[in-house]
Amino acid sequence: MRFAILVLAAVAAFAQTQPATPPPTGSISGVVRDAVSKEPAGNVTVSTTIHATWSNGAIFMGKDARNVTSTTDAHGGYSLKDLPPSTYSVTARDGITGASVSRMATVVSGQDLTLDLAMQAPGTVTGVVVDDNKEPMPKVSVFLVTKEYYLGAVKYFLKGMAQTDDRGQYALDGVRPGVPYMVMAQKRDLQLPAI
Repeated sequence: MRFAILVLAAVAAFAQTQPATPPPTGSISGVVRDAVSKEPAGNVTVSTTIHATWSNGAIFMGKDARNVTSTTDAHGGYSLKDLPPSTYSVTARDGITGASVSRMATVVSGQDLTLDLAMQAPGTVTGVVVDDNKEPMPKVSVFLVTKEYYLGAVKYFLKGMAQTDDRGQYALDGVRPGVPYMVMAQKRDLQLPAI
């Protein structure tokens, strides 16, 4: 009797020390397209990070965090595999045009989730800086600025900068569609007086 109890206790202790089996992984797959033309976007990098948490645009990475990436095929198809159940920020980025898009997706145990993405290439803001007499102003600094809510307060962020040419023209590249911007111009005379 005493032997049977010891064997039972040993079996129970062994059963309690076995590591838990992780839940089955899932995947996220879909098609990346150009938001304007609706054409599939080939050779685009799609990525996410496992063992990470996203909150208010920030990523908090665990000690086991790692990136999972895929490159779209000629038909815009991608697949991110072996994703543990969690919520992910999935980003598609075209290294040539600069177009990108990010979307949140939640994968449950064993799920193969479909997430199609539409990217829009960044644009360009162009213009001419003139003086009070409508004459072009060369060598003027032009700034692209956003007004954003950050850490509990409204702040201004510099997103781009250019300088006018001899005809007063400027071009600010990398402008994200749908984002409100302010364009500011400033002429500085940085010449030192002669001694």
